[in-house]
Amino acid sequence: MNKPSLTSNEKQLIEKIVAKRNPELAGQATDVQNGKLPQSVKEALQQILLDEMYENGLGEDDEPNALGNMLDSIIGKLEYYAE
Repeated sequence: MNKPSLTSNEKQLIEKIVAKRNPELAGQATDVQNGKLPQSVKEALQQILLDEMYENGLGEDDEPNALGNMLDSIIGKLEYYAE
């Protein structure tokens, strides 16, 4: 099965959110561009993005807004990036 690719906007969003929420992980987050991540890093990134989605990616009706939809897509794609 082909790995779904991350767009440059998605990669930039990952880097921005990780730099804000977990600066220590920011250097490893750039490994997404290489296409392989250790399982622990992939899971940490997914949790960081999920936290961001819960805080800023849901509308008043608790349905995903534009940011939430993008984060949901990224979280799903990261599943294919573990080593």
